[in-house]
Amino acid sequence: MGLQGSPITENDLKTVFARKLIIMSGEKDIDPNDTSLANFPAAEAQGKTRFERAKFYFDIAQKQAEKLHIPIMWEYHIVPAIGHSEAGMAGPSAEALFNDI
Repeated sequence: MGLQGSPITENDLKTVFARKLIIMSGEKDIDPNDTSLANFPAAEAQGKTRFERAKFYFDIAQKQAEKLHIPIMWEYHIVPAIGHSEAGMAGPSAEALFNDI
């Protein structure tokens, strides 16, 4: 899981982790029966919902950065009361980008 089998090098990770990345997850994006959500075993191992998968992705990156003693500039934000909604995420996303929360 994670970067296993990936061609990404430690130097690549230094570059990627040094960039600001904001991962935002809607608190209510928790429908495991969403037909647009990948449901093959490798995807489900990362979480049953988009909310779980976003947190998993961020946690794996943090663990890899810690393991390699690389600083990481990524942020993880939970957007309260929002499900899988572009319109619902637009305001909080703009705020995160332009107000440096």
